[in-house]
Amino acid sequence: MKEKEKIYLVKKNESGTTGELNHLSWEKAEILSEFIYPWQSGQPPKIEFRALWDEERFYFHFLVKDHNILVKNTSSDKMEVIYSDRVEIFFKRDDQMKPYYCLEMDPESKVLDYIGDFYRDFDFAWGWPGKNNLNVAGKIKSDGYEVAGSISMASLKKLGLLEDGKLKAGLFRGRCLEIKEPESVMEWISWVDPQTSEPDFHVPTSFGILKLHGYSI
Repeated sequence: MKEKEKIYLVKKNESGTTGELNHLSWEKAEILSEFIYPWQSGQPPKIEFRALWDEERFYFHFLVKDHNILVKNTSSDKMEVIYSDRVEIFFKRDDQMKPYYCLEMDPESKVLDYIGDFYRDFDFAWGWPGKNNLNVAGKIKSDGYEVAGSISMASLKKLGLLEDGKLKAGLFRGRCLEIKEPESVMEWISWVDPQTSEPDFHVPTSFGILKLHGYSI
């Protein structure tokens, strides 16, 4: 049975501060905490997602509870993110997902940005286009970590991702249990249940809608 499409309401940033993640009124944003284990039983550790927007940028914030944060950080190679604890946002234009865009972000601010073409044809050499169009800041805390970021509205429009004030987005977490080569031991957490038999976020059914409240062209 197909899951009802999930919608998160992105409130407008009214703080008067544009682009400064630490000075946004995050407490005024809607809190999304409905994350699940799609492929195992039980409840995942607590995750909270918040988002805001203004004419210049789309802002997001993940707050993750975790008492065993594991991050591989031995070089500047962005591919190290796939071994680590991380949060993820994917964007698609439509269900064809040709292409779609992926951001995977670890607690130490490293970002794996890449473009995909359905099904699972990845170009890791790709990077989010334009200087300062993507900003990400991670912070490790005593009981977990947070990742905040912003994306320019101009880049979202240029990539064809913002339509009628809506972003088709998947929100995910990779919980690392053990860093290993060639593949870490992970648990996979999602906002939307992709309804696949095996762990897979790279499908049209893993996305919901981020609706920008008050947006007009």
